[in-house]
Amino acid sequence: MSAYGRNLHRRGRNVLAAGLAAVLATAYGAAPQPAAAQTGYFAGKTIELIVPYAPGGGADRFGRAIAANLGKYLEGQPTVQVLNVPGADTLTGMNQFAKTRAEARDGTTLALTAISGIIPWALDQEGVDYDLTTFEPLLGYSSSRMFYASKAAGVNTPADLNALAEPLTLPMETGAGSDVLTILALESLGLADGQIQLIFGYDGSAAKRLAVESGETTMGDTSVDTFLSFLGELYRAGDLVPVMTYGVPDGEGGLARDPILPEVPNIYDAHVALYGSPPSGEKWEAYNALLSLVTPFFYGIYTHVEAPDAAKAELRAAMAKVAADPEFAKVVGIDGVLPNKVYVGDDALQFGETLRTTDPETLAWMRAFMAEKYGVK
Repeated sequence: MSAYGRNLHRRGRNVLAAGLAAVLATAYGAAPQPAAAQTGYFAGKTIELIVPYAPGGGADRFGRAIAANLGKYLEGQPTVQVLNVPGADTLTGMNQFAKTRAEARDGTTLALTAISGIIPWALDQEGVDYDLTTFEPLLGYSSSRMFYASKAAGVNTPADLNALAEPLTLPMETGAGSDVLTILALESLGLADGQIQLIFGYDGSAAKRLAVESGETTMGDTSVDTFLSFLGELYRAGDLVPVMTYGVPDGEGGLARDPILPEVPNIYDAHVALYGSPPSGEKWEAYNALLSLVTPFFYGIYTHVEAPDAAKAELRAAMAKVAADPEFAKVVGIDGVLPNKVYVGDDALQFGETLRTTDPETLAWMRAFMAEKYGVK
């Protein structure tokens, strides 16, 4: 036999010997061990995140960023899926979450809401069948809103609103939901009956943005994040001008400028520019109370209060990691950076306390004013 043949023969015997050893090992209990079973409360489960908005837009993008990153930080790495439930200015989805059957209130059903879910609850509007104090906050992304004008409007600063040849036109939806904060901002500035004309009947934030872009209206309002993300090119080209921001509560009863656009005056600054004095009165108090409710949890993620403690503990820990994840910041932030505070852990739980302790008399005044003047009930 040639040397080549002897090598093949020897190699064949080695393979047979290895195979026989494996068979014997299996027969006598030395088989390879199965992978360790997944552990953790959510192992083998699917988490559903109710997003009460249509696909697309800022809120949906935020919800999908949460869903894409949450599973990897929960033990057992469960599947997290988004369920879009739009309708009735977010009330349909929020009511669905509130009516989740008892056996599903186990931490596997979460909800996202934004200011359009908080404000109807605060005003106890018709169609609200949920109570935010029965939801447990897990994560809140703070943000604020702003007013902007088209270049053709000729408005660059709040002071310019005193010298208008004709009123600016501002697209609105129904007067309810997030419109309430906009109305109170303009009412506290004395602009809602003169310099700025409110045009109701637009269907959603995208339609309102389009109205300004197309020249149908001369002024718009949106979140600062959305302005820079969706309208950034028009802003940088000088076609859209930031006029004033809603401001950010400073925690001491005052109003700070927005950290993303610190050079832009806020509502407080605008009042001083228009009238030479700081704002005051019931409208201003109502505006500040509502702003304090919606700014910390501009976008918020909630579970049910009655979810098991083990589920809530795992969710809170995972949300803190999501907030620190660069992949999350790439989607939600600006240039990969989160410019605003993210509330997690005890800070998120404190927001729940804020919901329970907001001055009821201020909320009652707000409800009566919005019902009487704008028909919001």
